[in-house]
Amino acid sequence: MYMTNLFVLVSIFLLFVVNNCVCVDEEDFSEELVLSDLGNGYSYFGFNFVFTRQVNDFNFVIKATSSHKHFSLFPRSISDLAARFRVSEFHLTLSQGYWNHAAWGYASQPQPQGAELWAWLGSHGSESDKVESNWREFVSAVSGMFCASVNAMATGAVATSPAWSYRPEGLSQRGREPRTLRLAQIVNQGVCTENLTPWSRLLPCKKQAGIGQLLNAVKLHDSAYNSVQVHFKPTHRGLALRLVFTAVIDRRIAQLGKADWSVYSLLSRAVSLPCSLATSQTGSRLLVLKRTAPDPDQSAVQPEPLQSYNLANGLKLLDYNLTKMLDDEAKDSVDVKFNFPWTWVPVERLQSPPVVAQKYQIGTGSEMGGVVVAISNRHPSQAINVIILEIVPWQLRMLFHTLELTLGDNLAHKANKVHYQQSVDRVRPAKLELLVTVPPRTSLRVSYRFTKQLVRWNEFPPDANHGLYLPPTVVSFVAPSDSSLRLPVLPQTVLSIAELTANRNATTPEPIFVRLYTEALLVNAPKPDFSMPYNVLCLVCTVLAIGSGFMHNVACKLASVSNPNPADKDATLIGRLKKMLTPWRRQ
Repeated sequence: MYMTNLFVLVSIFLLFVVNNCVCVDEEDFSEELVLSDLGNGYSYFGFNFVFTRQVNDFNFVIKATSSHKHFSLFPRSISDLAARFRVSEFHLTLSQGYWNHAAWGYASQPQPQGAELWAWLGSHGSESDKVESNWREFVSAVSGMFCASVNAMATGAVATSPAWSYRPEGLSQRGREPRTLRLAQIVNQGVCTENLTPWSRLLPCKKQAGIGQLLNAVKLHDSAYNSVQVHFKPTHRGLALRLVFTAVIDRRIAQLGKADWSVYSLLSRAVSLPCSLATSQTGSRLLVLKRTAPDPDQSAVQPEPLQSYNLANGLKLLDYNLTKMLDDEAKDSVDVKFNFPWTWVPVERLQSPPVVAQKYQIGTGSEMGGVVVAISNRHPSQAINVIILEIVPWQLRMLFHTLELTLGDNLAHKANKVHYQQSVDRVRPAKLELLVTVPPRTSLRVSYRFTKQLVRWNEFPPDANHGLYLPPTVVSFVAPSDSSLRLPVLPQTVLSIAELTANRNATTPEPIFVRLYTEALLVNAPKPDFSMPYNVLCLVCTVLAIGSGFMHNVACKLASVSNPNPADKDATLIGRLKKMLTPWRRQ
């Protein structure tokens, strides 16, 4: 009887333990630094930190359970952020400067000037009305987590939902839960070291070991271009988080135009310790990208790489495995040096990408204006379908009837598809999406006019005379397989450049999706004379001060005789003068 009761108690205890047991999902972490010479004295630094987490429950982001509350490498704050606000995928970029795609090629991860945040939010059944509230709270949480002043994105006057330009980059969840896209951009968002500090704290080794040792905020932010990025999305392996920092340093300014350069000479730091938490196969690596045709000599880069790979589009990848190199006791740190000289080459002679876009303003005056977006297809034989997204703030009322498309000599070209949404004052911006086929060696010109609205006096920013920013135009297309690219654009299924080496077909070029951004425009918006209230206040206050001061003196001050004693009159200056002149008057 005693053994039977003991067996029952042990069985109940084991059942309780099994039911409450938490199985920790498998997690991986890898890091890489991609170096490349963009030409004309510009050096490219691409920090890429990848977290992956295998999750059995694919819908964990909308149904947080106890089995997803234990983390070892994957940042729990990002997971809780997605689960709390039902976000299945989001992308945050904070960029300073403009990525010159005409001279530098396409970026591995596209990003516009300023701040951009776009996310896919769940909207299941009766909870569809909570999408807006979830978006507002999500923006507020992201703003606090990364010390970014992007709270203005939460308002409907800034956020919008494109139809074609932005598609899910993660694994599709068709049939599971409908999702809603929200996109917001703030062009004049500043980027500083305060954004890099919370971003770097998500790394397992922080700045103490691995590639993170090279994150010198002073050097990286003092560059021609820099961008802090966070990309969270579901994949076929579970969840993926990419923390990316991109910088383009002008060596003509950083080291006074010296031809030879190295990682230490530009960042003043070197890698001395490997990150022991890099558990993925790719591990901790430093990669150098160079073109095989212009510079086939591999000895220009020192030291010799452990391995090298030939990628598509004439790119060669030099692989420096930091873990293996630092295991050598003779090496205290790893530094890569570039010894080949550089000469200034005009932009027209550089090997340009197949599609180039630019944006500029037309018109004069403070009442009306216009915008022109010029897109050039430089491919010699293949037509390209481009999707153009134009977002116009409600302060600039877009005139849809003035929209004109000029394709080569055709002054009245028509788009294949058009999606337009008129702006509503203080509610939403205007949105225009066009699908156009651009023939080879042809330029497309899209133009429209707008009217500048005079807003309320309390809606002007503190620097009202600075003007109003018009967000960059987004151009999306599929690049031809034989395109020549300066940097490899990562497909949606690849998280790092090191993964390209594992693909046996890496030397076979494949069509890739490219999204590029044009320049942002600064529009001189109409504004009242803000100095007039100041002048009126000064005049009114002066008149009141004089009038009220006189009345105050008359009403409050008592009149009194200054010299009541006649004997004291001689003590004054006038009295002494009269006394001196009295004898002369008598004579």
